[in-house]
Amino acid sequence: MSASKLETYRLCPFQFFCGSALHLYTRKKIQLDPVNQGNLIHYCLEQMLRNHTRDAFLALTPEELEEKLQYWVNQYWNTALGGDFSKDPRSYAVYAEVQRQLLITLLHVQAELRQTRFYPHYLELPIQNHTAFTPLKALTEDGHSLQIEGIIDRVDTCELDGKTCVRIIDYKSGTKSFSFGNLRYGLDMQMLIYLFSLIYNQTPLQNAKIGGVLYMPAGGVKTNQERGSAKSKQELEQDAYRMSGLLMAAMGEKTFRGKQIYQWLHEKLVSTPDEMGNIPAKLKAGTSGASELITGKNDVYLSESAFHALYRYVMETLKQTAQQIYQGDIAANPLILPKKTVCKYCNYQDICGNLQQQPCRTTEPDAQEAMLELLKTWEASEYGMDK
Repeated sequence: MSASKLETYRLCPFQFFCGSALHLYTRKKIQLDPVNQGNLIHYCLEQMLRNHTRDAFLALTPEELEEKLQYWVNQYWNTALGGDFSKDPRSYAVYAEVQRQLLITLLHVQAELRQTRFYPHYLELPIQNHTAFTPLKALTEDGHSLQIEGIIDRVDTCELDGKTCVRIIDYKSGTKSFSFGNLRYGLDMQMLIYLFSLIYNQTPLQNAKIGGVLYMPAGGVKTNQERGSAKSKQELEQDAYRMSGLLMAAMGEKTFRGKQIYQWLHEKLVSTPDEMGNIPAKLKAGTSGASELITGKNDVYLSESAFHALYRYVMETLKQTAQQIYQGDIAANPLILPKKTVCKYCNYQDICGNLQQQPCRTTEPDAQEAMLELLKTWEASEYGMDK
């Protein structure tokens, strides 16, 4: 099963059943729709990084980036989308806008990689059986199993204290961002599943140190200026392209604040204390004169033991999901999120019999705090103590 199908099941078992079991799909035209836009973005970012060494990529000027990007965009346009055949003016407009957004994304990728020890080691890495990177396997009490396969957009590594450290980067061309609270409902687990597949299985990265998982905005990013805002265009763009996710706190530290987190994860992350970086936090001068890590309301840094506890929690969630699927739980019982209604764009509204969303499942008012408390319980128990 793919991570996206797992998420669909957690949101609505009936939607998963219709799409993945009955294979009821709507017919689609070959056009530059959001799916193909995302594929184009992934393809171009992969080729730009794969075909340049670190020094060569970081040395590219904006003009050189634009020229090389044009080549890869044209390659995808002609091979995957059939070139100019049957394209209308709207297709060309979307094509030009995606290319413009891609150039901005590449400039932000460059800026972020100049500020960190991490650098891409694997691109579009498949997590599949019969490869060097096999998927996690959750076993039910009845002997059934569930494996989550997929492709990791980017695996970055660096050497820290004589040990390899790993972080996962997932490109998002829409408005998707990571929500730690969603883990409580079995959502937003994709990158964690991939990370744990690399580290807890017998892979070339087995037992590597955890750096974290991050969503990287890539195309389709909006930098709306609110009325009365004094922010510059550059500041708005920086905010829009800031990554979201989970990062490891300093080695051996339980604190979630402090400059040591930056020193351990991102050498030279910021050139001045007030300069904003691309990861979900910033440094500011504290009252004592020392720099202090400032995180947003939704930013979460975990200790090493908390990440190990999170691995156990993810595996238990996969096991429970597998049991539900094998027991035939395909009820039209959607999970209603604060900013997302899974039913709104569902292709199966006419047959689910639950247009009124009764029954449905709802989330807690502060799911993030609830998830943090749950994780503390796992960390304190035997489940979080051994790797």
